[in-house]
Amino acid sequence: MEERQHETRLVADADEFEDFLDGIEGEERLAIDTEANSMHAYRARLCLIQCSTRHGDWVLDPLAPIDFDPFFAVLEDERVTKVFHDAEFDVLLLNGEHDVRLRGLFDTKVVATALGETQYGLASLVERRFCAKLDKSQQRSDWGKRPLDDAQIRYAADDTRYLLDLADELEEQLDASDELRRLEVRAEFRRLEDLVAKKEARDPDDWARLKGAHLLEAKERVILREFWRWREAVAEKRNQPPFKILGNAQLLAIARSRPSDVAALARIEGVGGRPLERYASTWLGILTALRDHPGIAKPTEPQRSADQRRIDREDLEVLDRLKRWRKAVADERRTDPSLVLHREVLERLSRVRPRPTRREELEALGGFEVWRLDAYAEGLLAVVAKGNDGTKPRAAPGAASKSSKSSKKQSAKKASAKRAPRAGRKG
Repeated sequence: MEERQHETRLVADADEFEDFLDGIEGEERLAIDTEANSMHAYRARLCLIQCSTRHGDWVLDPLAPIDFDPFFAVLEDERVTKVFHDAEFDVLLLNGEHDVRLRGLFDTKVVATALGETQYGLASLVERRFCAKLDKSQQRSDWGKRPLDDAQIRYAADDTRYLLDLADELEEQLDASDELRRLEVRAEFRRLEDLVAKKEARDPDDWARLKGAHLLEAKERVILREFWRWREAVAEKRNQPPFKILGNAQLLAIARSRPSDVAALARIEGVGGRPLERYASTWLGILTALRDHPGIAKPTEPQRSADQRRIDREDLEVLDRLKRWRKAVADERRTDPSLVLHREVLERLSRVRPRPTRREELEALGGFEVWRLDAYAEGLLAVVAKGNDGTKPRAAPGAASKSSKSSKKQSAKKASAKRAPRAGRKG
């Protein structure tokens, strides 16, 4: 790799943005990354976009009063290759906040895992291939704060500075590998490009999904619910992640101990100090208001018929077999299991009834490319092979397997041994 020495430019006003657009004009490949403030805000925002070419590095500030649409149009132009490392979060962030439909994606993490790399973090790949150490000191930085300091800007630029050279090396290796590997990589690029961010409101019953909530008694459950809802409201108002208001462990501890005064609250690990000073009266008010509440009973599982339970059990067994088959295939080919078949495809296939027994039936399900069926249809059919009622298909007359015949011989021997008199025993 040829060492590149040039200044990283921060793009925070309209003039700097015009200079940036001039700098990337005509480029066929751009290295891109993003930073969000998910560890520091109630709802994460896109706070930085990093972009590198062969001759320049830029850090764009999307919080600045700039119309970024001309650059977003470049991100949507499939004629320009956009090189990311581990693009899924970036794709969803750009789509969710700015409705960007990324095209022309090349993901170095996808290619690295396809080629059998087991240490595929960007810092690890850069260090092994280019003998360069990436600074990771700003991993927990609050990217939403302004102004950005020099250390933040250098750190952000490092995430794209080496991406084009890394992509060159990985693409050369990929081109020298087998056609199936290349097809799987391109299919994963398309899947990532088509991701769309879901705009979902917070579920007011998310408290019930906290680890340990299902073990609480009825009165404890209502306390957990009200404290969780209080925390969400405060976090949203202060634009902070909920865990910075009060941790999950503390919510559960308050629900279990049901403290009646400040001293009891202070005895709960992680509750004392500034949070206790600030919120003690509010917390005790919630607890007092709930003192006579009957509580929330655990939700009852809907009654399922014996047939439904059997179907669910069989589907889980098929899914488990599919996962083991996928791992074995990936291990043999030294690639990533998700590139053989994505988890969503495995889950959908495990629920199909009647079970497919022919390639045409797999094809009719949709979601399988012709080349993927060419490679894996036979293995998939063998894994899911079951009769329509969930039982194994009966062997055709005269077609008993060796193992089946051997099993019958063993059974016959055991039956004969039971009938025969024991040695030394009088008849």
